[in-house]
Order: sequence, then C-alpha cells, then structure tokens
Amino acid sequence: MERGVDKYINAYKGSLVARLVYAFEMAQDQTADTVPHERIILPKELQIVWSSDDRYWRMPPKDEPHQPAELLQVMWLEVTGSVNNVDPSKTYEIGFSVSMTPDAFGWKDCPVHVVTKFGRRGNYVRRKTNLSLVHPAGKEIEIPGTLLIGKNQAPANSTRETLYFGMYEVWSGKWKGGLKIHHAYVRERN
Repeated sequence: MERGVDKYINAYKGSLVARLVYAFEMAQDQTADTVPHERIILPKELQIVWSSDDRYWRMPPKDEPHQPAELLQVMWLEVTGSVNNVDPSKTYEIGFSVSMTPDAFGWKDCPVHVVTKFGRRGNYVRRKTNLSLVHPAGKEIEIPGTLLIGKNQAPANSTRETLYFGMYEVWSGKWKGGLKIHHAYVRERN
C-alpha cells in the first residue's frame, strides 16, 4: 500500500507541490520541538504584522493552509517565526519562498532583510534581497537562498536553542504590495 506522501511524489515527481506535501507530512510526524532535515513553515505558523487586517493582507483560508499569504499594501513589512530545539553544532539555511503578483508595487530601492539568530543571546545574521528584480511575476523564488547559520553564530556552551528568523522592510516608509509568501524554510546543511 502506498503511503500518502508516496502517491504525491509519484504524481508530481520533484515538483514544489510534492516537496511541500512531503515536508508538511513529515512535520506532522515530528514533535513540535524537533527539526527534520527540512522544515516548512506555512504562513499560518508565521507572525505577520497587520495580517489580521484584510486591508493589508489576504491570508489563506483555514481549509487551504498551503495557499500563500498575499501582501495587499503595507509600509511596515515584518514577518517572523522560530523553530525550537535546533542543534547549534549544525549549519542551517533559512529563507522564504515568495512570488510577486503582476501588479506588485513599491519594491524599487526597498530591499527586504532576512535576519536570523540562534537563541536569545546569539548574534544576528542578516542578508538583503532586492525583490524588484523578481521576474516574471508569479514565479516562486527562494530568498535569501544562501544564508547559512552555524555553530559560529551560536552562543558559547549552548546545547539546543531556538532559531529565530524574520523578513523585514521597515525603513523606507514606502507603501508596497503584491508580495506572496508561500512559506518559510529551515534546511539542515552538511
């Protein structure tokens, strides 16, 4: 008998949908305090400032949690999350899977910053990405894609820590919209 995830992988062979379904089912098999080799964090699990106000965000319906969160318009972009029980002796890639709508606006000269740190006493690591260069509209990309956090950023003598991360654009004071956040990810790297 084919396990649920196997039928999706066989049907979609390596597609993003298969990867998301696999990661989601793997996350269901894990306790909340563990990180598999790849953890997908859906929009409903992220803290998105202004997400409860439908003038600013279109959030996925409860019965369709795999749908992206769509930014309609904000000046203050702040999306944060965390993953517990991370091993600071390992290296992780942290980022967001996003796309832009055809009518996206306000991103010129407004790079987003992805910021991460291990534990409350860890050092911040940041990387900025220019979303105005994301083409074509609707194409899903990963940002920052190469941000690696490892033992050199963890506090000394730490064993297990919480990994904090976020995506921000709070400095320009410009209105922006048309960003879709599909998910955040934390991947263990070798």
